[in-house]
Amino acid sequence: MSGYTGTITDASCNVWTILSGQVYINQTLAGTSSNAQEVAYANGVIWYSNGTLWWYWGDAGEWLPTNGQIMGPFSTINTVVSGTAIFCY
Repeated sequence: MSGYTGTITDASCNVWTILSGQVYINQTLAGTSSNAQEVAYANGVIWYSNGTLWWYWGDAGEWLPTNGQIMGPFSTINTVVSGTAIFCY
């Protein structure tokens, strides 16, 4: 997809990215997002932030909570996240 700067691949081999401030999954707009600055994958959950608030991708394919939340996937500054290799064929 033209214009993206990086991607995250989740355990289901979905590819997530940000383009023009919106979050995309497999090159398709992922619900309603705005001013997206960061996408994270933690504990099997996709998150995005607008720089102030965080939302996570719900099972029904929407960003939750509706109004965002201050706490994101990393609750402390010194959190260490260990990665798991994902193989998509």
